[in-house]
Amino acid sequence: MKNLLYIGNKLSKHGLNKTTIDTLGVSLEKEGYTLYYTSNKKRFFFRIFDMIVTLLKVSRKIDYILIDVYSTKAFWYAFICSQLARFLKLKYIPILHGGNLPVRLHKTNFK
Repeated sequence: MKNLLYIGNKLSKHGLNKTTIDTLGVSLEKEGYTLYYTSNKKRFFFRIFDMIVTLLKVSRKIDYILIDVYSTKAFWYAFICSQLARFLKLKYIPILHGGNLPVRLHKTNFK
């Protein structure tokens, strides 16, 4: 089976709503996949740091990275992690959430 790193908002332990990382991750584990998760940190700096460190730590153990992509401030987590994955030549799958992604891309001049 495949080993996956799931990068997303794993903040339900802090009383926030469960997100895809909580539901899809559990379903994939039930199917036999091995998952590593990041991040459950609430503050922006600590969360991005945790994501980068986790990605670097498990990069030799994983086959794919799943990245939740949102159009809000969390967009930057996804962008930075995807670029690090590209640099490390790791395969990643963005999971798009939210209807404002085209607006976000236009605002940040990504084409």
